[in-house]
Amino acid sequence: YGHFDIVLCLGILYHLEEQDAWSLLQHVAGMATETVIIDTHVGTDNDREYKLDGEVYHGDAWFEDDSPWSSIGNKYSFWFSRADLLRLVRRTGLKITAEHRSKWRWPSGERWWVIATK
Repeated sequence: YGHFDIVLCLGILYHLEEQDAWSLLQHVAGMATETVIIDTHVGTDNDREYKLDGEVYHGDAWFEDDSPWSSIGNKYSFWFSRADLLRLVRRTGLKITAEHRSKWRWPSGERWWVIATK
C-alpha cells in the first residue's frame, strides 16, 4: 500500500496469535516513515511463552468467543506482557517515544498506547 508518515495499529493486535501479531508489527513498522501508534491490551498473568528466534516473550492466552467484541474467524489470541510488547516494537527497529496506560481497563489486563518512531 505504500509508505505513510503515520501508521495506526488500533485495536487489532490483541486479537491475533503470537506469530500473526509479530508479522503485523513488522509490516506496520515497514510502512511507517516516521511514526507508529499502537493501541492494544497487554497481559498481566504471563501464563504463556512465545519463542521468536531464541528469545522468549511472555503474555496471556485468550480464547475469542462469538461476541461482537471478538475476532472474526480467530478462536485464540495472545496478549503480550507490557515489557515484551515494547521489546517486540523495538525489535522492528522502532524507538519507543511514549507509552500511556489507558484509563479504560479490562478486568484481566490493561490497555496501552505506544508511540514509536523511526
